[in-house]
Formats: sequence, C-alpha cells, structure tokens
Amino acid sequence: MTRADIFVLPMIEDNPERPMYFSRSAGSYGRELGLEALVSLDDARIQQEHIEYPSPKGYGTMRGYMARPSGATGRRPGVLVIHENRGLNPHIEDITRRLAVDGFLAFAPDALFPLGGDPGDEEKAREVFPKLEQAKTREDFIAGSHFLKARPECTGNIGAVGFCYGGGMVNFLATQLGSDLSAGVAFMVRRQI
Repeated sequence: MTRADIFVLPMIEDNPERPMYFSRSAGSYGRELGLEALVSLDDARIQQEHIEYPSPKGYGTMRGYMARPSGATGRRPGVLVIHENRGLNPHIEDITRRLAVDGFLAFAPDALFPLGGDPGDEEKAREVFPKLEQAKTREDFIAGSHFLKARPECTGNIGAVGFCYGGGMVNFLATQLGSDLSAGVAFMVRRQI
C-alpha cells in the first residue's frame, strides 16, 4: 500500500463503518436522503472560503473553494481537489474540508464557475458541463495549481486528487506541471464492458 492509498482511500472507501456520502447511488449528492457531509460547514477545526483567482489563458477569472486547518501556524502542503463533470458540488467541498482537517491547505477550483457554478442538480450539471471550452478549462486548472502553490500558507509542495473527469485532469496536470506537482491521485470510474 502506498502513502497515497493510506491517506486517500479512507476518504472514499465504501464500507458500513464509513458510507460514501453524496455518492451517485445516493442521487443528487445525497440531498434527498438527508445524508450529511463528514466534515460539516461549521466545523471549528477548519477555516474555509470561496476565493477567486486569475486565469489569463483560461476563462479570465475563476473561483474555487479553499479550506485550511483553523489556527494553523506555519506553511503546509497543498492539495488541489478536482471534481467530476458536475462542477464544484457539496461532495467535493466535503472532501476539501476533510483534507483541511488532516492538515493540508486544500483548494477545489470550480470549472463551472464561468457558466454560473454548481446548478444544484447532477443532471443539470451534466448538461451544462459540455458547454465549457476544454482548452480554457485545462488552463484554468493549471492556473489553479499555480495559485495554490504560490499561497503564502503553502510550502510550495502540491499534490492533486481528482474524481472521474477530475482524475483525467490530474493526469493532464502531471504532463504539464512536471516537478511542480509532487503527487497525483486519479480516481476513475470502473466500467464493465
């Protein structure tokens, strides 16, 4: 088992002790079932904010969700969290908060921000996502990586974790960022053929 497995797998594993919250099987991020995030929005262990960042080669101005440990002193490694083809939704924000609880500076850019952000419904998000110009979106994620790495509270060491579409984006970032990306974890959907 690698260090990434030890760190990341407990965040996503599906077992009776730690169910997958906001999973596709729960539908619409689990809202109808009343499922709660693992790290709540008002958790005192973290600070969080939505923050804009420049993306001159992409859509111009982008927005993301940043979470960090409360009262943290000193700099810490950063983790870029990359969503599926549904934009920055409550599930991805929860994963971002989990990383902050574990001591990371976590940042989740929202690819759908130029088109209005998360519409609050999986099907609507899937309909909107193809309207993005992918060349610009790729540049937005590169800019998000540089933004995270340059933050004064970041050590300059960043990793990226992505889910489905985001997993592909992690692989893309690895080809573009070289040694600026210290680690990458790509979670892709396994499909039966």
